[in-house]
Amino acid sequence: MSSMNHSPERVQRARERAGMTQMALAEQVGCGKSLISEIESGTRNCTPARLEKIAQVLGVRTATLASEHYRPRRSEEPA
Repeated sequence: MSSMNHSPERVQRARERAGMTQMALAEQVGCGKSLISEIESGTRNCTPARLEKIAQVLGVRTATLASEHYRPRRSEEPA
């Protein structure tokens, strides 16, 4: 399964802005709290599908959570 470069700091910041704990985010994304912790610490990369789900739950665009080198697909760009 492919992985996607994400910005650990952006994921954590977006989660905190949404007022969510790592556990709450994990439950809504459908994974374990430890995975969210690893994603936020940068010790694990996300699959594109997982990063898209995290973005959806947090109410942000996928590109917001991605590293600065990420280029969104057309379907992720604002309408």
